[in-house]
Amino acid sequence: LDGRPEHTDSVSHDGTFHYQLSGSKSWHIRPTAELIERRNNNEGRDGEFQKSTDATATTGVAGSDEGRVVVECDEGDVFILNTRLWWHKTVIPSQPICKINGKTVPSVSYARDVYFDGTQGATCTMADDSKMSNLDGLYAAEAIEKDTVVFTEEDMPDCELHRSEDPNCELVQLDNGIGAIVSKRAIAAGEFFCIAESSDEEDAYEEEE
Repeated sequence: LDGRPEHTDSVSHDGTFHYQLSGSKSWHIRPTAELIERRNNNEGRDGEFQKSTDATATTGVAGSDEGRVVVECDEGDVFILNTRLWWHKTVIPSQPICKINGKTVPSVSYARDVYFDGTQGATCTMADDSKMSNLDGLYAAEAIEKDTVVFTEEDMPDCELHRSEDPNCELVQLDNGIGAIVSKRAIAAGEFFCIAESSDEEDAYEEEE
């Protein structure tokens, strides 16, 4: 996955925060015509926008380089953006090599919607949570062969792996005593990594039932 071409999103929230779990990603952003008009008319939230005389204001046409800003996100960075009001595209640069297993470190990030007025948080219930489509998880940035060390306990991103009755990975101990996640089978690019439920998790689930 090399990134996504320039686009805007049809969303109603105030923005999205993106947390870079591992690797890096470049964001190329520029204001839409709607955002420029809001700024020029001083119609931004709480009146924070000022009258603009910026001659480089863009026309809102996809692919234009006018007014573009590049934001580099590295592991641990958080980037907040209203993806409806900003044209944006992402680029995945060459990633570093892991010192433990010699494999390329994957570029992994996740996103969550932001509501500045607090209405979403005030009305959200457990039933609403089950309808959300956003999921935390780690996926393969490229095809991975069977018996490949995907992560070790020393370079594992801070994100819990999915559990599955048909896992594509397993937890093993390497010859040097370090714990690692190893692929049980070939994993396609874009497929989420998952492991089997532990016996403790299964017992806890049965007790809840």
